[in-house]
Amino acid sequence: MGSARNQKKPKASLCRLGQQRISDARPNEYGNRDDSTNKKRYEQHPPKRRRSGRLEEKMMKPSLESAPPNLPCSTTANTLCRGFPLARLPFEIVAMIVTHIPLHTDGLAVFARSAPRLMLALTSSVAFAVSHVRSATPGANKTALMSLFHTFSSNLFSINLRKAYQTAILAEMLAAFPPSEFDKPYPSCAYTHVNINHALALHLVKAMHTTHPNKLTLPNPIIWACCYGHTEAVAFLLDECNVNPSILSNRPLICAAGNSHKDIVLRLLDDDRVDASVFDCQVLMIASKLGWTSVVKKCLQDARVDPSVRENSAVIRAAKRGHVDILTLLLLDPRVDPAAGNNEALSQACREGHIETVEILLKDPRVDPAADNNNPLICASQSGHTEVVKVLLKQPGVNPAARFNGALWRACQKGHTGIVKALLQDERVNPGDQFDFAIVEAAQNGFEEIANLLIYHPKVNAAARNNAAVSLAAQNGHSAIVEMLLTLKHVRKTVDGSYLMTLAKEKGHDKVVEVICESFA
Repeated sequence: MGSARNQKKPKASLCRLGQQRISDARPNEYGNRDDSTNKKRYEQHPPKRRRSGRLEEKMMKPSLESAPPNLPCSTTANTLCRGFPLARLPFEIVAMIVTHIPLHTDGLAVFARSAPRLMLALTSSVAFAVSHVRSATPGANKTALMSLFHTFSSNLFSINLRKAYQTAILAEMLAAFPPSEFDKPYPSCAYTHVNINHALALHLVKAMHTTHPNKLTLPNPIIWACCYGHTEAVAFLLDECNVNPSILSNRPLICAAGNSHKDIVLRLLDDDRVDASVFDCQVLMIASKLGWTSVVKKCLQDARVDPSVRENSAVIRAAKRGHVDILTLLLLDPRVDPAAGNNEALSQACREGHIETVEILLKDPRVDPAADNNNPLICASQSGHTEVVKVLLKQPGVNPAARFNGALWRACQKGHTGIVKALLQDERVNPGDQFDFAIVEAAQNGFEEIANLLIYHPKVNAAARNNAAVSLAAQNGHSAIVEMLLTLKHVRKTVDGSYLMTLAKEKGHDKVVEVICESFA
């Protein structure tokens, strides 16, 4: 045992030498942060490192110039990592090497596998990521920035590293797009699809507020945050950065509404500088369509908003989607005409089956339930909304036989049995109109219950159109309807049994063939 002075002290590793610089970004060798106990333990028992004589001979200052020029970057990184352990290199040398790696290759992943803690401390820094991105995209090339972002969104190996580089790329993207880009109907940054979480967006805005506060007053940041629904970032821009929310003709409001970000729309409408009537009350139209009652209320409180613009499009959209609360709010305004567009609001509500909306509209004396030659009844019958049909049939002026009994044959065509029953109770309805088109449609489509209702009706001729009903039923394999029709004497006498047999055999309907044989036996 020699004296303490002659004892060989363990060599300090890079992890210890650069501990103060990167301790905040990574744990120490024993898995904990910078505490005195683990420091003392580390000094007394340093981790063992296996070394070979050949490896020590190869330890020298590396540079990218030593790699063959034609090798891809991943191969260069592999060569450096085999020859020179990154954990023993100075921090500045590693930073220089990483900065020269093109971002579109897997070189970063190779280096990270060689020295994960060191690389994490280095590449998790947004400042380093910004410098790396700038060196990779000289002149802030927009196409290169977009390509980089998509690469780092999907193909990067580390979540922490991805966030740092996303932030750097986004910062460069926002700086690259000038305000003139937003003179177009949609900002250019919308095409980059910058899809990041809200926390990262807020971090980006705060970072730019610290480094480049003047850039936040440009249209790009507020419009970008509104496009992608970053509510916290929008609030920070409005409250802390005093950004004008009505910039570029209220483009932030239009972008937020167009991308269905309700909370941001409400936040913007709280500012008196925002004009909710821009683009012919586009925000009101979107809110009426999506059912944003609170947004509609705020819009109607603005004296500049006219809810009757675009030929009362707002009330038509609300009626089509059954937004009763919004419809009620709009009808309180005397400028709104629920009968606009030949009672289009009522027709849309009937087509979609919104019974409550239909009842509200019918209470308005301006609404005509028989408008456009009873179009609301036709729409409800075709869509199969029985309750709506019953409500309309009670209205004075509604004619269920309009358009050559169009409501009936459309219901027969679609198989809406309840509507057929409701219509047949009205004496004005003629199921034999248009050469018994109703029974032909029911037989062709195989609706047995409707066919049973029609064939025994006194106004129906089941043999009309040269027995088209039974012929189409046989051709389509509806054996029950064929059997039902062949029980009628005037059908069996006028139809050609061999022709029916041929139709059924060609389609392979054996059951229909049996029914025909039994009927003519």
